Amino acid sequence: MRLYIEGQPIAAPRPRVTRAGRAYMPKTYTQYKKSAITQLRYQYKDDPLDKPVYMYVEFIFKRLAKTPKRQKDRVFKIKKPDIDNCLKSTLDSLVDAGVLLDDNIVVSINAVKYIAAIDEPPHVTIYIGDVNEVHESKSQKKEDYEKEEAKHESLR
Repeated sequence: MRLYIEGQPIAAPRPRVTRAGRAYMPKTYTQYKKSAITQLRYQYKDDPLDKPVYMYVEFIFKRLAKTPKRQKDRVFKIKKPDIDNCLKSTLDSLVDAGVLLDDNIVVSINAVKYIAAIDEPPHVTIYIGDVNEVHESKSQKKEDYEKEEAKHESLR
């Protein structure tokens, strides 16, 4: 399954606290999350997933004005925000939108941050798959590798 969230990815910030001691989240984060939830609900109308899943997430950040024109493709983003905080906001949005029953069912995540290509808008792309399919293919590759190693070892 592929889901898409338009707009600049936002990392989950720490809650702010008023002088009276009430905690709240910054307005930019709550607006981003509302938008993400609306977009996800529009794309996913089934029951929440409740089985173990694998996720691959691409965070595509806005291109800076100072980025050279000759750099046409995506490049890795190595500056803030941290990828773990970006994942937190995305997982929270998936749960609140009813895509995932709880974010604890995600047992494997692969995530990457990019600066957008020349004509690419900022967005988040989320691929969700059955963890058993991914795990079985990795197990098969491991078995194939071990057989190949044993074969080479016997030749020595």
